[in-house]
Amino acid sequence: MSKFGCLFVLAVLLGACGGGGAGGTTVSSTPTPTPPPAPDAIQGVAAEGLALSAASVTVRGSDGAVLNLQGLTDEQGRFSLEVPRATAYPLVLEVTGQGGNVIRTLVLRQPTAAGSTLIAHLNPVTELATASAVEAAGDAGLQSLTEAELSAVAEAEVQRLLGASISIVAFTEDPAFVAATDGGSEVPSVADSVLDTFGAMADRSGQSVEAFLAERAGTEARLLEAPRFQVRLVGEMVRRGGAAEGLAVRLREVGALEDDTEAGRTLAAATVAVPQALALVRDGQETGDDALEASVLEALGTMAEVRAAQGGADAVTAMLENDGVRQTVVAVMTGTVGQVLEAARAVADTAEAAEALSALAETSGDRAGLVLATMDDASAASEGGAAVVSAVVSATVIPEDIDAALTEGAAAAGDPGEAEAIVAALEATAAEQGTEVTTQPAPGRWSRDRWGTLLWGQ
Repeated sequence: MSKFGCLFVLAVLLGACGGGGAGGTTVSSTPTPTPPPAPDAIQGVAAEGLALSAASVTVRGSDGAVLNLQGLTDEQGRFSLEVPRATAYPLVLEVTGQGGNVIRTLVLRQPTAAGSTLIAHLNPVTELATASAVEAAGDAGLQSLTEAELSAVAEAEVQRLLGASISIVAFTEDPAFVAATDGGSEVPSVADSVLDTFGAMADRSGQSVEAFLAERAGTEARLLEAPRFQVRLVGEMVRRGGAAEGLAVRLREVGALEDDTEAGRTLAAATVAVPQALALVRDGQETGDDALEASVLEALGTMAEVRAAQGGADAVTAMLENDGVRQTVVAVMTGTVGQVLEAARAVADTAEAAEALSALAETSGDRAGLVLATMDDASAASEGGAAVVSAVVSATVIPEDIDAALTEGAAAAGDPGEAEAIVAALEATAAEQGTEVTTQPAPGRWSRDRWGTLLWGQ
């Protein structure tokens, strides 16, 4: 190439690069903006035992201010929220319960990786733990406490209320948490069955679930170690579809049943006795009778409580494992309370009547259980003993006026009297029937108290 040609090419190249003079142009590039981190998700279930459906979930910051985040629960109580990564933790989630009460839960930490999912359920136990955390933080606010401190407060509250080795995690973060629904086909989780049992107890005491739990937590109730509560809980699990052969396994998985402890022995015995008792109630019935089943559970629960006062875990276990005692309990309740329920349904079939019948059945079960427990296991398991108990229950527990029973509910059930009066009635009835029975003292807080002032299941 000639010298002239080389200079021409060089000039073209320089022009293309924008160099060599004022006539050149400068090309600049705009940097691509960094996208914001993906929001995190908070998912959970809102329940008071039964799922809270179509309920709004509100989010508050650690300073109490409401954030612009909200979710809505579905029919199973499930909800999901998106939370921007810039959000400061801890957070407080809120939902309104059936009675207008606020139920809260704490979300202590932000997940490490953006776009992650946290689980945070809302229920009366999480409300109890949250209330304790708020109280512990005081005016300084939740942000003044570390995650470890907040967790410790929650765990301590659950231990006071339930005992055993069950953790707050079963109520707050368990991905397998399932809430009961009316007519639902899913079997509720153990934690939700605990909530349902609380609900039934609260209804009988005329309190909200939250108030009921706050009262018992303050007394170191340790309910999972109380035989009466154990019977009720197992009954709730069975009646909600739990398979009898898997009850103990499910309870162990969440720490509710501890082997090699007295409470573990009595709860393990209940997982066998309660399903068998309910099977006896249902035997031969075309449809289930919820009220009658409830009365049987109350009778067994009262007997378990009395036996614990009389002889500890050994006495409770022996009673629950005695086939004859179980059969007597079912026979007595079916032949006495069952007849009252049948007669009452014949004269009234309304929602109000159903509630009154349910209260009547449970209260009658309590009182019949005391009569049964004032006789030793051998006598109660005998044919003659069963006849004696039936006669005393019919005379002292069953209301004479069905209309009054429907109007006044549980208050219409007869009062068997103080322990000494029950023993005297059993012995007198046995003498009349020519049957030998052995009665025993009925120790415990109720031995001198009138029935109307009792708070059962503390």
